[in-house]
Amino acid sequence: MLDEGVKHIQEAETDLQNDPIMKKITALVKNEQYEEAREKAKILTGDQVKEDSLKAIESAEEKAVEAAIKKEEAEKKAAAKKVEDEKKVKEEAAKKAAADKKKEEESKGPGEK
Repeated sequence: MLDEGVKHIQEAETDLQNDPIMKKITALVKNEQYEEAREKAKILTGDQVKEDSLKAIESAEEKAVEAAIKKEEAEKKAAAKKVEDEKKVKEEAAKKAAADKKKEEESKGPGEK
């Protein structure tokens, strides 16, 4: 029973020591400064805390990379669609101009051409 109390106190002390570091790590990860976050995680007290923090940082970085790739792919698709849409607009304008010209020529009499 006493051992549990001592263990609980030690865990609380570890948490108090780690808390400011964890806040800094969280801020670094939010700013996508993963290398700096890893360096801070290495000074945490407790092997499990270090390991968990490093895994969390790694996971956050992977998710950020995946999100960046998806964003880039979406931007490429949007750009390709824009080019395709512009091409269609130009084709439609050319068809309309040709149809208008043909209509104008047909409406002129034989001697007006």
